[in-house]
Amino acid sequence: MKVRSRSALWLAACGIIGLASCSGKLHAGSEPSGAGGTATQSPDGPVVGAPAHCPLTRPSDGDACDVERGTCGYTDSETNYRECYCAESPNLDLRWFCLDRGVRSPDCPAAPVTAGKSCAGHADSRCAYPVGQQCSCGASATWSCFNVRRTDIPEAPVAPAPETPINALTEAERGAWCDWYELALHTPGAPPTEDAPVGEDGRVANGSCGFRNGAACNVAIPELSRGQCAQNLALSSCAAPVAALTDCLTTAQNGCVPEPHGCARLLASPDCNGTLVNDLGANGAATGGTSNLGGSAGASPGSNADPCSIRVQ
Repeated sequence: MKVRSRSALWLAACGIIGLASCSGKLHAGSEPSGAGGTATQSPDGPVVGAPAHCPLTRPSDGDACDVERGTCGYTDSETNYRECYCAESPNLDLRWFCLDRGVRSPDCPAAPVTAGKSCAGHADSRCAYPVGQQCSCGASATWSCFNVRRTDIPEAPVAPAPETPINALTEAERGAWCDWYELALHTPGAPPTEDAPVGEDGRVANGSCGFRNGAACNVAIPELSRGQCAQNLALSSCAAPVAALTDCLTTAQNGCVPEPHGCARLLASPDCNGTLVNDLGANGAATGGTSNLGGSAGASPGSNADPCSIRVQ
């Protein structure tokens, strides 16, 4: 993962995909949002109350799954901790993909710990739990925890209506959605993004840009002002519902944990690449898209087009 320019973009916490197959032990899992419940296992014991969707050994990236947003945590023999998510692939079928989430000490409590509570007996332990929770036991003898996902992203907007095609948004609806975009792209208290310089080709480039590398959101996100966000939407011929764009942006800001569908529905729709996000493609290069909103002029799939270039005029 790479981040270019402003620190306000919340893109630095993204994990790297674990591409190799691993038969680590299931240590915890969470049901999809709304299903309720968590499952834990002592490192050497049987699974206790695990959601039925969690395989006992870590699935390989690309294996089929059937519970969207199902999340399962695993440790391998070297205590590396990975979380696996069931999400839509670019083909819109459900597949497992896994992200490295650091190291999990062998003596971690099976049940998720609580920040500020005593960690007596676990000195210097580093413990990870789904979804994205990282805790450590330091000199204070209490657990210190943070989440690799953002917990301050505003709820998805209800206006414009989520089912509205992007290319059918009115000027007022584009402005309303970009109000949400401005808040979603930054941490609370960050100053509003200013307009970026625009080249003769109508594109902004060399500005702030965040990269996400994960099966649910293999995208680059140029950082635009509210006004340039609306200008980009006005140029788009993408007929996908605006909810697909909201899902993609939220997922990218959430460390590629699908919220709820990731970027597949947006990028599988014709003419949607370059609508505020640039598809990095399978080889990590910007594709440019048929709408020619992203990448460089005339970019083709697999090209080395600037993934931080996007049209606003």
